[in-house]
Amino acid sequence: MKGPIWTREELDFLAAHYGQPGWDSKRIQVEKPGPHRSLRAITSKAGYLRLAKKENTGRWVYPAYVYDDLYDLAIMDYSSQEIAAHIKAQHGFGVSPTWVVRTMRKRLPTGVYHAWAKRANERRSRSAVKAWRGRNAA
Repeated sequence: MKGPIWTREELDFLAAHYGQPGWDSKRIQVEKPGPHRSLRAITSKAGYLRLAKKENTGRWVYPAYVYDDLYDLAIMDYSSQEIAAHIKAQHGFGVSPTWVVRTMRKRLPTGVYHAWAKRANERRSRSAVKAWRGRNAA
């Protein structure tokens, strides 16, 4: 059975206190204005409103400079494999080419990602030429 609809006052209180030091769900339940809410209702509403701290969402969040490098490497037209290798060499932790593409789609400006994706054939051509020169140089 559903409880009463959350009021603006309750939502503002939850947004102001959820995830703050010293404010766990039990304390919010006791001090929150409005009708009684279960602990599950409080945590569910906070999750729905995306009030959870980033480190508690189950996703790894890299420092901002990693995303800046991702942007720069996309502008310089590196492939997703090259970007992943560069991030590992530069920052000391590995990311997959799949992560690179997914993160580019989510975090980069739409025009930057689409322009990068349109140049895929050019990147493949450069890669083939580089491999051909490497084979013939030996």
